[in-house]
Amino acid sequence: LILRDRHRMPRSAGISNFNISGAMPYEKLREVVLSAPTYLGGQRALLLQIAHPSVAAGVAEHSGFKTNPLPRARYTGNLLQSLLWGDEEQGAAAVKHMQRRHTVVRGDRADGQAYSAEDPHLQLWVWATLVDTSREVFERFARPFQLDEKESFYQDWRHMGLRMGLPESVLPATAPDFERYFQRELGQLEVSEHGRDLAKYILYAHRALPWVLQLRLFDQLRLMNVGMLPAHVRQGLGCDVDPGDTAKAEANLVSWWRTFPVRLLATKLTGLARAELSFRRFKRKVRSRL
Repeated sequence: LILRDRHRMPRSAGISNFNISGAMPYEKLREVVLSAPTYLGGQRALLLQIAHPSVAAGVAEHSGFKTNPLPRARYTGNLLQSLLWGDEEQGAAAVKHMQRRHTVVRGDRADGQAYSAEDPHLQLWVWATLVDTSREVFERFARPFQLDEKESFYQDWRHMGLRMGLPESVLPATAPDFERYFQRELGQLEVSEHGRDLAKYILYAHRALPWVLQLRLFDQLRLMNVGMLPAHVRQGLGCDVDPGDTAKAEANLVSWWRTFPVRLLATKLTGLARAELSFRRFKRKVRSRL
């Protein structure tokens, strides 16, 4: 189920209003989300985002990320769920809420360069980290994309980007165009002090939990996510690790995911959540007719 926090989404975008039957044709993207645990790549996406000095400055200076890094991840998850599974009204409400929050995120970096969360190029980079990470996790946990699948997958993400308010002029037109953009931006990243500081909170937030909850799974996730980063980004963030450790962690996680009881539990939980949502939608329809 979708977790909520103090920066909660409007009720129209909440899980109780999701349209599981789907109003938008995100066939390939939905297949990816249901076939692989894309959420396990959340740390990678966050690390790539704060590797950009302007994004890192905005996060460090306009959020409580250091005291509790989870709300930002939850917020992003809520937004994407609303766009992926919600109807047009629910998705629009979620985007409006996001845009309202972005209006106050602006300032100057340590080097004097101005930044703003309303900058479409910064928004494009944040969006791009989600696109590339979801593809990366799917190909590691499920199977490699066929060429035509990769294009369908990208076009679904591109349509979602348009709904999120990204100008069509900045969005790469095709999957190969996106790959060129992403590799170019990766090569230009210069991690700031803010970025290195925030990386510690992303990777080791679980250590603030009671010791009984500090499962080995968290360390496996940390190693896998760091291992999926380009070498120069790992080094810039100060989180370089042994390649053998990252490969072993990834193999463990893939093995756990492919274990029948784990997959069965995930399927059952998804089915229960959908049944709950259908019942809530039915109740709302009945109330609206009274």
